[in-house]
Amino acid sequence: FQVGQEQQLQARLQQIELIYNQFTNVQNSIETLAQGTEELAEQPAEWAAFEDEYFELVGNAINILHPPRSQLTVPVGNTLEPPKLKLPPLKLETFSGSQEEWLGFSNYFL
Repeated sequence: FQVGQEQQLQARLQQIELIYNQFTNVQNSIETLAQGTEELAEQPAEWAAFEDEYFELVGNAINILHPPRSQLTVPVGNTLEPPKLKLPPLKLETFSGSQEEWLGFSNYFL
C-alpha cells in the first residue's frame, strides 16, 4: 500500500456497492422482460458467475483494507506450560470451637 491508496480503495468499495445495487435492479428488470424467452434460461448461470466474481473481488479488497489477524503458531513440542511452583505446606492450628480461641484462629485468614 502506498499513501492514499487505502482511502481510494475504501471509496471504490463504497461506489461499487452503489453500482452493484443499480446493476441488480437492471438485471431484475431484464429478467422480468425476458420471461418466457430462451434468453431467460441463460440468465441464472451468467448471474451466478458474475456474483461469484464480484464477491470474491470485494472480499479481496476488504482483506486488503482489514487484513485478518494471523494466529500465533507454536511448533509441536514447544508448548507453553505454566511454571510449576511447589509451595511449602501451610501449617494451621486446629480450631477447637472455643470462643476464646476464635480470634487467634481467624487471624490466619485475614
